[in-house]
Amino acid sequence: MATLTLNPTIDARINGILTTSNYGSQSLLTHGVNYSGGNKTETWRSLLNFNVSALAGATINSAKLRRYITDVVGDPFDVKIARCTRPQDWVEGAVTWERYADGQNWTTQGGDFSDTTPAAVTYSEPSTEDAYVETTGLEAFVEDALQFRNGIVSLLLRNANEAPGTTKVSVYRSSEATNKPELVVDYTPPGGEAQVLTLRNYW
Repeated sequence: MATLTLNPTIDARINGILTTSNYGSQSLLTHGVNYSGGNKTETWRSLLNFNVSALAGATINSAKLRRYITDVVGDPFDVKIARCTRPQDWVEGAVTWERYADGQNWTTQGGDFSDTTPAAVTYSEPSTEDAYVETTGLEAFVEDALQFRNGIVSLLLRNANEAPGTTKVSVYRSSEATNKPELVVDYTPPGGEAQVLTLRNYW
C-alpha cells in the first residue's frame, strides 16, 4: 500500500446567524451550535475541499480526515460529514450561509450537500483539545470524487442535532493556520508499486 496526505485546497466555516458573513480567511473552522440564555446564538458548519486527482487509477483502501482541535464544548455529540454537492463552485473568499459565491445562492441555505451519495459518515466528537483527531471511513468520498467530481473531495461538517438546547461546538485549525486539516488516503497504485507520497498545499 501507499499513503497520500493532503491539506485542503480551500476551506471555510459558515454561520447560520450571521448569514452574510464570510470567514474564508480565518485560521479556524467550526461546526456546532452556541446558546446563551436558552437562545441559540450561532449555528456553524465547515466546508473543506481536497484534490485527490493524483490518485486516478489507484485502488482506494482507506481514507481518514485529521483535524487539529483547539476547543470542544458540550461533548459528546454526534457530527455528520456529508458531500458538498458544489465541489467546484463554492468560493473560499465569498462563501456564506446564504451563498456559495458572489451573487450565487445555495439551493438550501447552509450549504448544498448529500447525506446519501456517498453515505454521510457520522462520528462522536471527542473531547480532545490541542491535538489531532482522526475520523475514518471516508474512502467512499475519495472514490466518488475520482469517478464523478474531477478529483475534488468536498466535505461539509455539521452537528447531527443542530437544536440540542445547549452549546455543543468544536473548533479546529483551518488551512490558513499551522496544523492544517489533512485527508490521509491509503491506496494501491496502478501496478501495485509501494510508495509514500505527501503533498501539502499552501493556498
